[in-house]
Amino acid sequence: MAKNLTEKLARFGSFEFDLSTEKLSCSDGVYRVLDVPPGSDMSFVKQIRDKLGEDDQHRFDHIFKNLDKESRETFLIETPDGNHKTICIAAENTGENLICGIIQEKESGDILKKALFDLNERVKEQNCLYRIASLAARDIEVGELLSEAAEIIPDGWLYPHHTCAILSYDGREYATKSCDTAGVELTDSRKVNNGKELFARISLDNAAAGVSGYLSEEKELLSSILDSLKLGIERIEARARIEQSEQRLSTILRSEPECVKIVSPKGELIDMNPAGLRMVQAEDQPEEAIGRDVFELIHPEDKNIFKKLHKDALKGEKSGGVFRIVGKKGKVSH
Repeated sequence: MAKNLTEKLARFGSFEFDLSTEKLSCSDGVYRVLDVPPGSDMSFVKQIRDKLGEDDQHRFDHIFKNLDKESRETFLIETPDGNHKTICIAAENTGENLICGIIQEKESGDILKKALFDLNERVKEQNCLYRIASLAARDIEVGELLSEAAEIIPDGWLYPHHTCAILSYDGREYATKSCDTAGVELTDSRKVNNGKELFARISLDNAAAGVSGYLSEEKELLSSILDSLKLGIERIEARARIEQSEQRLSTILRSEPECVKIVSPKGELIDMNPAGLRMVQAEDQPEEAIGRDVFELIHPEDKNIFKKLHKDALKGEKSGGVFRIVGKKGKVSH
């Protein structure tokens, strides 16, 4: 961090101290910051140092005696013409030279304000992305996902109250409420696994029409948002396909006139169609059969036959055999 600060402060004024010759030089900006006539002899640095208190002199020497690879200090100084200023010095040791950036504290404060502003924008962007990712993980429909996302997205932008988001997917559009697309636009898209396109358009309204473009971080944010929404859509549609498959299987199971049962590897009767429940005499009370050990329903003399059929089924092998079922009321069926 000190290195970056040194580079920033050096734009306003910089010292360079040759560690081998101990020669000190400075840029014109230093003269301006310290109210010293340009081209003045470098002795003015010693004059400023000598007017500091003992502790401040020690900190001042600490920078120029190369005690640290990187350092940063703030001083209240008296300039040669009698003015008092608060200055900030950040130093970096390159191995051959000690480079110091110097700036008046007021200007340093401006840099800090800009850094805090940038940090706040990054926090907004991360919060927005977190909300989108959390939304995409919920068990909701695609339309609800994209509708809510369109309302969340503007909160991650520099001008949230003047930003509109429009998401397009599968022939439908989902837009921020009171959406005005008159301003400059930012767009991006993703291909979902089903081949359909998820398209996003960010627009500023007329009140922000003077803005010429978007932050690079906002472009990266939109890309990350689309990645999350793409994953969310794929998960939702995969879940829907599974539910449809289960519904079809259930329809087949219920309509089959012969006994059809689903048995776990351990032999638990997971489900049985109506024909099977009638066969085991449990059509009025399915719980007497479903959830129980299926071997309880097999005739004692046929249990080994059924065990072999069950093992073959678990291995994926085809086999056949005849066994008898004993109903809950004693009825025997083949």
